[in-house]
Amino acid sequence: MQQIEHKRVARISNQDVDHFLSSFETKMSRFNRNRQNLKKRHASAGFNLGEAYIAATGGMKENKEKAIKWIKSSAEHGHIPAQEVFVRIEKRGSENA
Repeated sequence: MQQIEHKRVARISNQDVDHFLSSFETKMSRFNRNRQNLKKRHASAGFNLGEAYIAATGGMKENKEKAIKWIKSSAEHGHIPAQEVFVRIEKRGSENA
């Protein structure tokens, strides 16, 4: 008969589990905040790029299609000024249609 080797299994206390979960939740919360901040910075950068395409500044050539694309993307990511500009762009587009 084969002899079975018994190994000691570390017991994990409820306190250890609670500590681990609390630490994990804190890290996930921080991660989500960082992700939201990154989206906001991306939205701001996209809006600035859209404005540069509209005004032909910063070495950019005027390109309304690219400007609208970047402003719309920024608006969809929650950038308030981009949302306001995009509403005006849409209104002008519907008036000219």
